Amino acid sequence: MGFDYDILKTRQYWKQEELLYDIWKEHPDILAESIDFAIKNEAESFIPFWYLDHFFYKHEAFYKQWEDVWIWSLEKLSNSSCKRSVLRVLTKKKRNFNEEQAGFLLDFCIRHFSNPFEEIAVVAHCMKITEYLLPRYPELAREVQLILEDLPPKDSAGVRLRTKQLLQVVNRL
Repeated sequence: MGFDYDILKTRQYWKQEELLYDIWKEHPDILAESIDFAIKNEAESFIPFWYLDHFFYKHEAFYKQWEDVWIWSLEKLSNSSCKRSVLRVLTKKKRNFNEEQAGFLLDFCIRHFSNPFEEIAVVAHCMKITEYLLPRYPELAREVQLILEDLPPKDSAGVRLRTKQLLQVVNRL
């Protein structure tokens, strides 16, 4: 099947979006290539990640098949909008990450929420993942507390709330 991956760079009507999702469900090879396409074109456009984000959120079984690829794609991304899309899928539902995934995500998230130049949505999602994973690694609680105390104040109500919630988790450990 000849698939035009450039279609992923533009917004589609909802019927076209559903058609795209049907293609991904029927052709996992195209889904794999779409993920690669999104990663390679992330500097150009976040829209491919937007489609993948919505697809994985709606189709949990497909997310589970591609969970490792989705998580490890974070390592390759520099565009905050793309990172936000990946993190959104990870935070919308309680996930049971294996040790390798949890360790990678916790390291990634701490590095990104402690970065004063990171976008607010990425910071908030990273704090939420840290809040979820930190009880598995209580030895990191003090380090997270020190980082949170040193962070410059954010204007975002969401980040302030996440900071408060994360500190509550730290204080319980």
